[in-house]
Amino acid sequence: MAQASAQAATPKSSRWLLWVLVSVIVLLVGIPVLVLGWLGFVPGVSALLGADEPRQLGVQYTPADMQSFENKSGIRFEEATATPAHPQTPETNHAFGSPQRVKTTFTQEELSAAINGTALPWLPLKEVQVKLSDRTIELSGLLSADRIPELARLAAGSGYSA
Repeated sequence: MAQASAQAATPKSSRWLLWVLVSVIVLLVGIPVLVLGWLGFVPGVSALLGADEPRQLGVQYTPADMQSFENKSGIRFEEATATPAHPQTPETNHAFGSPQRVKTTFTQEELSAAINGTALPWLPLKEVQVKLSDRTIELSGLLSADRIPELARLAAGSGYSA
């Protein structure tokens, strides 16, 4: 009788051990996959979580907002075909003009239009919306992580940082 109870306990113990082992593997694999998916590194999971598209903030801009930004700031954006693929290519000396101080206010539509209107291929932002509230600024958009190191190298040698 002692043998029968020992044999009956073994299948339950092995099922419990198998359940624990599978649970640990699922956690060790599942959590990193979800995190990487949320960050955009696992495309199918990113789409499933909705992390492959920017959150809509309700900011709609028009070409008139871009024109208004250029008029207020004195900054003129070139068409994407006129800008170099890389700002420090041998055939160009400068991709930017000299820095200038601007004392004016911009609407959220103008800022969104300006960020999206640059269309430079080496900038890491696209589909950006800027929402301004009383004391907050909310940004939504897509960040291309593969372009960040290049932008950091360009910004470090440009003299534009404060």
